[in-house]
Amino acid sequence: MSVRVWGERVTRLRAALEEIAAGPANDDNDACDMVHCAERALALDGKAVDLTAIFKYRVDVREVHIQGIEVEAESEEAAIRAVQAGEGTFIDDALEYSHALDSETWTVDKV
Repeated sequence: MSVRVWGERVTRLRAALEEIAAGPANDDNDACDMVHCAERALALDGKAVDLTAIFKYRVDVREVHIQGIEVEAESEEAAIRAVQAGEGTFIDDALEYSHALDSETWTVDKV
């Protein structure tokens, strides 16, 4: 199951739990108990998921992009040196995704 689908299920469950908690409680099943039980009983592919242990994270993915830069030079080597020296003009709409670096280079922070 993809992370996106799993996240959508958790989001729908949380919305349902908030609706239950906002509704009137009865003598047999207090709304707070219902929320607690539903959180504990959420099953995903046969594994219990404790929603109180789910956190939000920001993952910074390291990517390689190709940026077009226009520069005047006498040769290809001179053009490269000029761009390395900060010369040239960025070409609009010339930024192109190439690939992501290995996940070992990514950073993760709890939000």
